Amino acid sequence: MDRNKFYLKVGTSKAMGYLEEDRRFRVLKGSSVSDIKTMSSSKFRLRVKLEKEGVISQGRFERDYIFDNHSAATTVIRGSTTANASLWMTEDGYSLQKALAEFEEKKGQHD
Repeated sequence: MDRNKFYLKVGTSKAMGYLEEDRRFRVLKGSSVSDIKTMSSSKFRLRVKLEKEGVISQGRFERDYIFDNHSAATTVIRGSTTANASLWMTEDGYSLQKALAEFEEKKGQHD
C-alpha cells in the first residue's frame, strides 16, 4: 500500500493521515477537529473518549491515533456523520476513495 499522506480540510480544521495496510486510518498528531459535534451517538462517545484520554485536547490531536476506518476518523474530525472517502486528498489530488478502490482491486487479485 502506498504511504500517501492524505489531507482533510473542514472549515478552519485541517487533518492529515495515512491509510494503514489493514485499511485502518491513522490521523497524525497536530491534526485539528471541528467544534461541531452532531455525529451519531457511537462516534460522539468515541470523540469524548479521545478527549478524556488526552488524544484530542483543545481541538487538536496530541498524538497519532489509528481509527478502525476512514469513516470514523472523518466523522470525529468533522463532527458530523460522513463516510465520504473523497474528502481526503493527497497534495497532488489523489483521493482516499481511489486508494481504497485500488486496495480492493489488488486484494481481489491475491484472493
